[in-house]
Amino acid sequence: MRNNAVELHHAGLPANDVSERSGYRVTTPLRTIIDIAANAPDDDQLARAINEARGAGLVTNRRLRSRAEALDPRAALYIERAIQQAETPRPTTRRTHYAPPWKTGCWHDPPKPESAWTGYADG
Repeated sequence: MRNNAVELHHAGLPANDVSERSGYRVTTPLRTIIDIAANAPDDDQLARAINEARGAGLVTNRRLRSRAEALDPRAALYIERAIQQAETPRPTTRRTHYAPPWKTGCWHDPPKPESAWTGYADG
């Protein structure tokens, strides 16, 4: 059975770059990120992948940098740029939302139903 969403690559890799699964082998997260970086990736996607892998404890910046330098200087450049981007705080957007008073500690009278409001006369 062949799935067009899956692309297979064949290469001779060192044992520390491969992880064994049930019936197949895959590259480690570290090697996968380096391989992606070697192919001129989208900077935002690479930064997110690095951030997620770091958050899950799968890679460290030091290990990414040293392994990328050893394998592919071009990948090392993209990885360094993505690490910098991932570490730069992004501006947050202000969100306005309704929070119930028991969460905010701000109690006030609830708004009156529309039928209770009276119109104001102009002039």
